[in-house]
Amino acid sequence: MSDIQSVRGLLVVADWAETVNGKLYIQGAGWSRIKAGMPSSIAIAGLITVPFGKTNIRHTASVRLVTDDGAPYPAEMPFVVELEFECGRPPGMSHGEDSYVPVSAQLAGIQFPRGRYRFEMQAAEPNSDPVHLADVTFSALDY
Repeated sequence: MSDIQSVRGLLVVADWAETVNGKLYIQGAGWSRIKAGMPSSIAIAGLITVPFGKTNIRHTASVRLVTDDGAPYPAEMPFVVELEFECGRPPGMSHGEDSYVPVSAQLAGIQFPRGRYRFEMQAAEPNSDPVHLADVTFSALDY
């Protein structure tokens, strides 16, 4: 069994996020409240940290949106992003140096009824169960 626990993650909710050429571009990040019942466009931005000892190993990861009780959201078509990645060791990489995998996705026109929501990130190596890397919560409020 592999020690996927050493792979780490970070998630942030934003107004906009995009991954281009291995870089993560984010605008309007770090908020935790949104107006309930209104069509909204939001983004999720993440960074997976892969330690030197986990390079050259194929990984899978997913980010999903759930309600406060863990139910997938939106119920009729749950938001899930799945990816596969493998960080190599480029020439000159120092022993012990981390590698980073940026992740981003947009959600447009989604209505959030009043309540709390959570983006969850998991990752796995071949022949291992997924482990929790990160999560970020936000609330939809009547204000």
